[in-house]
Amino acid sequence: MNKTLKFSWGHIVSFLALIFMSYVSFMGAFYMTNGDMLFSIIAIAVIDVVLLAVFSWAQLLKATARKFDKRIKVERFVVLVLCPIVVIASMLPQNYFWLVYGERDLVVTSFNTSIVESKGMFDDYERYADERIDRYTSLLDRIKHNDTVAKENYVNTLRLQLLSVNYDSLRSKAVRWIDNAGRDGTVWNAFLVGNSRQITQSIEEWHGTLVEFSTPVLSNEGKDVVPFDADGASLNAATAGLQTIVEVYAGQSGVSWLTFPVCILLFACLLLPYVLQQRNTKARRRIYLLPFFHKKAPTPIMGGGLYDGTIDMDDKDMTDSDVPSDGDIYTGTIDMEGGTSNKTANKNGKDDIYNSTF
Repeated sequence: MNKTLKFSWGHIVSFLALIFMSYVSFMGAFYMTNGDMLFSIIAIAVIDVVLLAVFSWAQLLKATARKFDKRIKVERFVVLVLCPIVVIASMLPQNYFWLVYGERDLVVTSFNTSIVESKGMFDDYERYADERIDRYTSLLDRIKHNDTVAKENYVNTLRLQLLSVNYDSLRSKAVRWIDNAGRDGTVWNAFLVGNSRQITQSIEEWHGTLVEFSTPVLSNEGKDVVPFDADGASLNAATAGLQTIVEVYAGQSGVSWLTFPVCILLFACLLLPYVLQQRNTKARRRIYLLPFFHKKAPTPIMGGGLYDGTIDMDDKDMTDSDVPSDGDIYTGTIDMEGGTSNKTANKNGKDDIYNSTF
C-alpha cells in the first residue's frame, strides 16, 4: 500500500536535532551580535523554517506517486545539493558558538574571578576607611593631647562618614545581587553576556558611591587625603575578568574543529525521515537517488502491464539474453501490472499461446 508520507521515529530524532541546532545557533548569533536578542531570534526562526521546508520537500519528492523520471532529478538536486548547502549555511552561527565554547575555561574563570573581585572591592574600601581613620587618630594625638572627648568626636565623625549605615546597606545589597547574578557562569547560558554587562555597570555604580563616601575631607584632616581608589586599581581588578569575557565573545574568528563532526551528525539526523520514507511501489528497483543506479522506464506490453526485460520463471530471474537462440520453446510467467499472464512461446515467434489471468 502506497502512502504519500510516512511518519516514523526518524521525525522524532530530526525534531530533537533541530531543537539542538536552534539553541546552539541562537547562542552563536547572540555572541556574534554582542547580545542582540531580537536579531538572534529572527535569524534562528528563518534558519528553522528553511531547514524544515527543504528537508520536508526532499521527503515529499521521494514519496511521489507519478512522474518519477522527472521528479528524481529534482530530488537529486534537493538532497545532494540544496540540503547540504542549507545545513552548512546554518552552521555559521553554530561555528561561532563552538569557537566560544573552546574558550569556556577562560570564560568561566574570568567570570568567577570578577565575582570575587567585585566583592573584594568592598573589602578594599573598608581597609581604606580603617587606614584613613588610623591616620586621623594619630594626627589628633599630636594636635590635641589632653582633649580626649574632642578627639573621639572627630574620629566618630569621620567613621560615620566613611562607614555609615548607608555603606552597610549598600554592601549587603550588592553582595546579595552579585551572588544571584553570578549563578550559571557557563557559555551555555545566553544571559551570561547580559549578566556581565549588568555586573560591570553595577560595579561602576557601587565604586562611584564609595568614592562619594570618601571624598569629603574634615577641616583638620590634612591636605594629603585622597578619595577611595584614586588610581582605579580596585575597579579595574573587579571588572577586568568581565571585560575579558566580552572580548572572548566578540573576538572569535576561524573554524572550530567541532563544527565538522556536529554538522555531519545533524545532517544525518535531519535526513532520517527522508531515508526511512519508502518509494512508491511503481518506482522501486528502478528509481534511485544516485544516477548510476537509475534504470530506464519499463516498456508497455500487452494487457496494460510494464515489461522491463526480466521474466520471472520458477522463482528465478531470466532476461532476454538468457533465452536460447536455437528456437527452443520456453514457458514462464510474466508479471504485469494488473494481472498475470502465463506464456508459452516459441523463440521464433511462432505458435505463441497466451493464457492471461486478471
